[in-house]
Amino acid sequence: MKEILLFPALVWLIIALVVVRTMPNERPPVDPRCEERGHAYHRNVGHWPHLADGRPAEPEVRWRCRRSPFAYGR
Repeated sequence: MKEILLFPALVWLIIALVVVRTMPNERPPVDPRCEERGHAYHRNVGHWPHLADGRPAEPEVRWRCRRSPFAYGR
């Protein structure tokens, strides 16, 4: 019975190691132009320095610009 459970555990361990080893160590750089557009957008809609739900706007702008440099237009 142990042999039956050992093989899937070994496979998952190998998959986990491959995923961890291939993850990037650094975050992608943030495009400064995207950040400027994001700041301008949030100021124009009246959500600066805090969003409507009370969270700070700066981390949201960075997060969106890391995901896509076109988050706030071109």
